[in-house]
Amino acid sequence: MINYTLLKRELKANYKIILIFIAVLAMYTSVIVWMYGAFVADIGNQNNSLFQMMEQMPELANMFGFSLQSTDYTSFLSSYLYGMIMLIFPLIYIIIMSNKLMTRYIDKGSMAYLLATPNSRKKIAATQMLFYILSTTSILILAGLFIIIESAIKYPGTIDIGKFLLLHFGCLSFHIMLCGIFFAISCSFSESKKTLGLCSSIGIGFYLIDMLSNMGSSLDCLKFLTIFSLFDSNGLLNYEPLSIIFIFLMLLISSISFGLGIYQFSRRDLSI
Repeated sequence: MINYTLLKRELKANYKIILIFIAVLAMYTSVIVWMYGAFVADIGNQNNSLFQMMEQMPELANMFGFSLQSTDYTSFLSSYLYGMIMLIFPLIYIIIMSNKLMTRYIDKGSMAYLLATPNSRKKIAATQMLFYILSTTSILILAGLFIIIESAIKYPGTIDIGKFLLLHFGCLSFHIMLCGIFFAISCSFSESKKTLGLCSSIGIGFYLIDMLSNMGSSLDCLKFLTIFSLFDSNGLLNYEPLSIIFIFLMLLISSISFGLGIYQFSRRDLSI
């Protein structure tokens, strides 16, 4: 069900953007890991500008997932990396690729050449789906390896590997779910602007709602309106059963979404 020639072509066409996102995440993870030493050293320092800002505007800090209580190293990573950076940058990549892998081929008429080859629609869609999953997974796995290696070098023995791997797998599951949802959308539209517009609106809109839900108890109800609530970093660090169930739910949603995307593409009329 996989066309390896097409898979190699996608890798050759998109490896630069993959490397860019790997480099960006490597840079930001290095900065956050380095910050931990200064963070611990400055706890209680009333003259520290960062602490003063977070104490004066706790709602703003909570909105971005930052916490003054994250003195444990793994909790610190959860707050300062997985509260924003590990969500936003992979999301941007997923939005970009949602258009490049399916809709752009239809929009530019290139899909006609792919369908002219002895490959079924299901095979083409399954190949694009596989590249989507593998490329996103590779970016996140490498980011996780960077964090572990940098942590082992700078702060030996401080990271709780079991908790961190569960946290990172939860983050990966969340992004694979987004891949599935956006893939289903891209298989349903023939114009790039519609795919990019809808995927961007869903991703950014839900993230903004999630940020607002973190600002205070009065807005806490908003967490029920965003799929970002399915990734509960604090719950995963505490091995809460519901947070672990959410991982299986995200993987189930991704499987259903990918299946719907392939079905929709194989059945729809294409104006090419």
